[in-house]
Amino acid sequence: MTNKSVPEERTGEVWVTKSLSPGEPSKRPVRFSPDHPSMVTDLEYVLTHYHKPDWYESEDEAWERIEKMANARLKALAKEREKLEKILQRRGKA
Repeated sequence: MTNKSVPEERTGEVWVTKSLSPGEPSKRPVRFSPDHPSMVTDLEYVLTHYHKPDWYESEDEAWERIEKMANARLKALAKEREKLEKILQRRGKA
């Protein structure tokens, strides 16, 4: 029988880019999952888990993610606005 060593759990803080404060990263105390490296568990909100790409160990990385999400949303909104303006132009309302 082989003796498997159990990975050690560690705690720390990460920057969360989703959920608690949309549009602004929030620093959260977490437990890192030894079995699932892309998942962390919030220590203050029971049963709350964050998965990559919604958490980062550095604030700069978190802000980069937020900027990327905001730019993608602005691009999508611009496309939607263009479609709506075309609809209004067909009726001579724009």
